[in-house]
Amino acid sequence: MAKDIRDISREDVKSNLDELYSNVENFRDSVSFQQMLDFVSSFKKLSPYNAFLLYQQRPGARYVLNASQWLKKYKRKIKPNARPLIILVPFGPVDYVYDISDTYLVDDKSNLSLFTETDEEIIASIIEPFKTDGYEPKVEMGNLEESMKYHGIIVDANFRAGNNYSGKIEVLGDYHPKITIQYKRRDIHITANYLLSIRDNAKCGEAFATAVHELGHLFCHHLNAVPWKAWEIRHLDYVSREFEAESVSYIVCTRLGIKTTSVDYLKGYCRNNKTIPQISVENIFTACNLILNMIEGISLKQGILYKYDDNFKRIIDNL
Repeated sequence: MAKDIRDISREDVKSNLDELYSNVENFRDSVSFQQMLDFVSSFKKLSPYNAFLLYQQRPGARYVLNASQWLKKYKRKIKPNARPLIILVPFGPVDYVYDISDTYLVDDKSNLSLFTETDEEIIASIIEPFKTDGYEPKVEMGNLEESMKYHGIIVDANFRAGNNYSGKIEVLGDYHPKITIQYKRRDIHITANYLLSIRDNAKCGEAFATAVHELGHLFCHHLNAVPWKAWEIRHLDYVSREFEAESVSYIVCTRLGIKTTSVDYLKGYCRNNKTIPQISVENIFTACNLILNMIEGISLKQGILYKYDDNFKRIIDNL
């Protein structure tokens, strides 16, 4: 007997995701991969994982909410026999959402409205428009830089380089600059583990995109972990590393309405190559989630230092 869709647990969904990730050949075709990236980037209110999960269930979905959200926010009910879509939720198993095409507009008495708006009109009114190309993500960049401290990353925004070189991230060796972190109204001085350098004449949007790209390298585990137990380095060729980092930058920046060169890089690669390099979709989405959370602002205890540096954790816990 088939399992009812509403009996599916979070573990079931995770198992299905693992199977999808392991079968990455589904996305080796360049056109299919680009379509998947565009879909995931368009659902700005969902995590990349959930957007990817929706893509597997209904590639044509445009905007999803659960039944109570549709009714409360937009006076729309679910059509009979509409099939729910599954997404993961924090601290719970799963939630069931419905695409806008599975809803209809009702009046204040929950009767079918005589003045039904089209789906396009609803989507135009409820989806936040993209910011313009000239948008300067100053707040987002500030949050990102503050969050980076908790991962042991120091930023050098005065990196002298040509216009064709935007920046880099590296593990620090003999050079040990200090980072100051404020916690419980105290200044804590720690040694940085990573240096993220950004070209000195980069505009705000360019600097932000560069930071996201370089963090993509870090969180896709292209660099050694400091502390060492945080992850194992993934030894990929140059093309694969750049493709993963550009994919991370593409998703994150597109969700914020920031146009970057990642668009041209990925579309150009996919146009000139039938298949994509050997990459990990799961690592790309994990990196996107981490960076998006950093942009919103994370706590000290969510950082690499507190999670994996026993000495740092002991200092913080004793405060």
